[in-house]
Amino acid sequence: MKNPFGKHATKSIRGIAPFDSEARNDCPYFKPRQHKKTERKTRFDGVPRKILKLLIEQFDRVVYILEKETQLVLSENALRGMLQRYKGERGYLYTGATLRNVPWIFAYMSDATRLFGQKVSGNAELVKAIAAEVPGAEISSTGRLESKKVPGSKAAYFDLKMSFIRHRIVKDSEASGLVESMEFVVSQPRGGELEHIHKEVIKFDSAWFESLIRMPVDHPYRRMDRVKMAREELGDLLELTQA
Repeated sequence: MKNPFGKHATKSIRGIAPFDSEARNDCPYFKPRQHKKTERKTRFDGVPRKILKLLIEQFDRVVYILEKETQLVLSENALRGMLQRYKGERGYLYTGATLRNVPWIFAYMSDATRLFGQKVSGNAELVKAIAAEVPGAEISSTGRLESKKVPGSKAAYFDLKMSFIRHRIVKDSEASGLVESMEFVVSQPRGGELEHIHKEVIKFDSAWFESLIRMPVDHPYRRMDRVKMAREELGDLLELTQA
């Protein structure tokens, strides 16, 4: 992530912006720090409101990035579940959330998503891990994760979920900027513990997200059904706070 031009002020600047100490302190370019997943901003107005609005209006692009990063294809039910858990976690208030990392922090704040029925065949390393570590699972002819079918017996049960953990921000001395990342993990319970069968580090590419949101509103490849879904699940938050 390259450094945006500008500097941090310590007071309001007439005609430009009022001073917001909380927004300044949580900005990744002002004293970069690691954020605890439980840390939340105290106020909704300002950056958190803008984050929520951007997530809703660009949700199809958010999903596009996540599906490219993970090489999975997620169903409507899976995406709705992620939106609902993000809402429950108040992910838009997370102190590490910015307007530049919306897709990745949405995933980070969506907790665990069950992978049963999701299309996983695009991620070859994950497919190998499932074959080796989840004996009750198989990949269907359409690439979806299903229970292994054994004639004359009940379908095997397994509980495989994806999560996004360990959001990190570090200084990149070579690029004179910051590098943000998180881990994409696929896990299953085993012996009372959570076992990671697959893990990848995902580096945030804010320029990619910004290039997508600069495309025209009526771009032919937009998925407005996904934007509608996000509005259905999150839109009331914007309306209630304006009342």
